[in-house]
Amino acid sequence: GGGAVTLTDCALTGNVSRGGAGNEGIGGGLSNAGGTMAVTGCALSGNRAIGGNGTGAPTPIDNQADGGGIINYAGATLTVTDSSITNNQAIAGSGNPVSPGEANGVAFGGGIANESATLTVIGSVIFGNLAQGGTNSSGPNGQGFGGGLNDSFGSTATVTNTTFVGNIARGGAGGAGANGGDGAGGAISVAVGSILSTPDTSSLTLSGSTVIGNVALGGAGGSGANGGNGWGGGAFVGSGGTATLDQTIIAANLAIGGL
Repeated sequence: GGGAVTLTDCALTGNVSRGGAGNEGIGGGLSNAGGTMAVTGCALSGNRAIGGNGTGAPTPIDNQADGGGIINYAGATLTVTDSSITNNQAIAGSGNPVSPGEANGVAFGGGIANESATLTVIGSVIFGNLAQGGTNSSGPNGQGFGGGLNDSFGSTATVTNTTFVGNIARGGAGGAGANGGDGAGGAISVAVGSILSTPDTSSLTLSGSTVIGNVALGGAGGSGANGGNGWGGGAFVGSGGTATLDQTIIAANLAIGGL
């Protein structure tokens, strides 16, 4: 981290970042930790960040997955121009929290995860990406945030002339007696730290863009429990976050609770 990277007219396809037992998978296609990265005229497709199953060390990130296509974090700056981010997946692992209050089995940003960082997206397509929460045998958690883009934990995102289509944020299924996980922000989620008991003042500016046909889907509940919530088929903004929209179409998106 901390360096400067420029990628032009590139293709990154079918790459996988997989966490060990109980640990997180980050940045299936690209990972920018504290650096400056410019991505222009590139196609990122079919990449996956996969959280490890089972129980790992007692940390607040058990089984987590961040940024199926790209993760931008730790004070980094990323600019994506004239590019396609398609069919990437952040798939959280399954298991139980080690300590009370941990965020277990959470997926952030099927296409792009922007976490404690600055992101600019211009003239791009973000299509068919998935943030899939993990299956949990006890407790809540298992959320899927931001099928196309998750912008959270004190981040800033500016998105211009970009299309979000067919992205899915889906909560994981609950185990016996456990509720299903929530799916929030089929296309875009902002400031989801507030759901995870972390103050979050992230901001999104979205202009000249189209958000259509995206889905937020709650996970199925375990026996005797409820399904998860579906929040914001097009976009979800958590407490403390802000979103400014200008000349943008948001249409035909769905938010569906789990059974």
